[in-house]
Amino acid sequence: MIRYLLKQTWKRPLQQMINEALKHYYSVSPSCRSMLTLLQGIDRALKYITVVDFDTPVDYYKTIAAVTDHLLQFVRNDQQPVIFSSLGSMTFFIERDCETCVVPSRVKMFVLDDQIHVYKRKAVHLCEREFEERPETICIYNVLTGKVTEIIDSMKVFTNDQPLLEINN
Repeated sequence: MIRYLLKQTWKRPLQQMINEALKHYYSVSPSCRSMLTLLQGIDRALKYITVVDFDTPVDYYKTIAAVTDHLLQFVRNDQQPVIFSSLGSMTFFIERDCETCVVPSRVKMFVLDDQIHVYKRKAVHLCEREFEERPETICIYNVLTGKVTEIIDSMKVFTNDQPLLEINN
């Protein structure tokens, strides 16, 4: 498990880095998206975060490695049309069933902690505000732990508690 004890200055710039990398990835046509596209987005977005934001350089590099690995796993084979929208510091990636559909079928959130009910409320609020509809599914991806939570019909919560990657000190 990655430890984060002293400094907490890394969360905001790391979330910004993740948002920018994913915006780059999802701005590419679905048929042209690849792991390389995401890696290029991560490389460009690394300017938002520095080693001094963390307690040690080791914490920085472990975090970047874990985030990169989890993002690559989360978006693998992702070919759906996506639009993105922001609410505060959160960026939401909204899938639609087709290019011309207006109703959101899935909202994806890539986050740093497990405040599932907070994120669920934000996603529902955003969709009701922008589409006057609730999303069919909300997927919350914890990029630090690899945990995936899927909320179907904005009512039930399903969680994959198995981390995709665990880093030990």
